[in-house]
Amino acid sequence: MDSKTFRGIVYVIVIFGGVGLTALNIQTGIENFKSIGAYVTEKVGGKNSEELQEKIDAQDKQIADLNKQLEDARKQNESQVSEEDKNFLSDKKVEAALELHNKGDYDGAIELCNQAAELNSENFLAYYVRGCANERLSNYHQAVEDLNKSIDLSPTYAAAYNVRGSIYFYWSENSKALADFEKAIQLNPNFAAAYGNRGTIQVMLKNYSAAVKDFDKIIQLEPNNAVNYYNRGTAYLQLKNYNAAIADFNRATNINPNYAEAYNNRAVIYYNLKNYPKALEDLNKAIKSNPNMADAYKNRGNTYQAIGNKKSAEADFAKYKALGGK
Repeated sequence: MDSKTFRGIVYVIVIFGGVGLTALNIQTGIENFKSIGAYVTEKVGGKNSEELQEKIDAQDKQIADLNKQLEDARKQNESQVSEEDKNFLSDKKVEAALELHNKGDYDGAIELCNQAAELNSENFLAYYVRGCANERLSNYHQAVEDLNKSIDLSPTYAAAYNVRGSIYFYWSENSKALADFEKAIQLNPNFAAAYGNRGTIQVMLKNYSAAVKDFDKIIQLEPNNAVNYYNRGTAYLQLKNYNAAIADFNRATNINPNYAEAYNNRAVIYYNLKNYPKALEDLNKAIKSNPNMADAYKNRGNTYQAIGNKKSAEADFAKYKALGGK
């Protein structure tokens, strides 16, 4: 019998806010110097007026020089603030892009990320979110280009490796995908999605024991996620550790009573154990949860065939083909 394989690669998006601005304090020193100059002028009076005038002129020159320094500082500060404002606005546009991304407006997210990158070409999150949006639009080559840029700018940003790894997985470049998931985990040892993704790759490579270890870790991090138990159960199924697999599929269906794939895979185990009534029970639940699940009809057809119910088996095989099964 055929067992359903793993659900698709998943990833997590993390975003950070902008940075505030600070003002320079050079003006305070000049104001203090003006007060001192005024005090000298008032208190010295008319004694030795020529000498005093020279001192006053010297004070005035110092004040003028400092005023010029102040003006230069103000101009420089305006330029600095302008750049900081651009960076702040860039961050805000990325935040807005993420909101659009999460609402499914991927084109809108890309446009905002374009604007963010124009404001700050070193904003790695602009390229990261744009890469995620391009991935959702199946613009995979552009997505990888964006994620490469994000990683170049921020080599320690784990999420970018995770998303890029998911694209390599889609391209069946499993060694590259595995390397990216491992890098993501190295950078963030509690990155749940990366463990799930690496475990999926390990299953594709038939490294089932290694996959179980990755699913153990993601279950520690996300103990209430039915998919995690389903994935580990499927790895146990491949290892023919049927008791552990059944326990995981039980947990998956307890969390999600409509988990068709978990019912299907548990049925595979019961079929292999020749417990055909249990297999039929689970396959009926799978089909009830997902009436368009072709593999469940094929598996139920095989089960009916095993117990000699030829008519029901033929009906299920016909339904399997009608749903695109081969």
